[in-house]
Amino acid sequence: MRVALACDWFLPRQGGIELHLRDLALSLRASGVDARIVTTTRGSDEIDGVPIHRVRTPLAPGAGFAFTPGAVKAIGRVIREEGFDVVHAH
Repeated sequence: MRVALACDWFLPRQGGIELHLRDLALSLRASGVDARIVTTTRGSDEIDGVPIHRVRTPLAPGAGFAFTPGAVKAIGRVIREEGFDVVHAH
């Protein structure tokens, strides 16, 4: 099974949701699920062995979150193209 954990915030930005998603992905992967992060947060393509799809889209100045309709479309495109079975979205 392939699971997308989609959120506009993720590591290296540090906070509760970022750590929750990393821990959830690690737990799912340990149980044999192909869990991956889909995010607009800039950073590396893998953290702690978890693959990350970094969607390149304009971010709100000073805040760093995606705010355009094109960003939502780009995230949806990644989810469709990767063939995820389940999407856990924030």
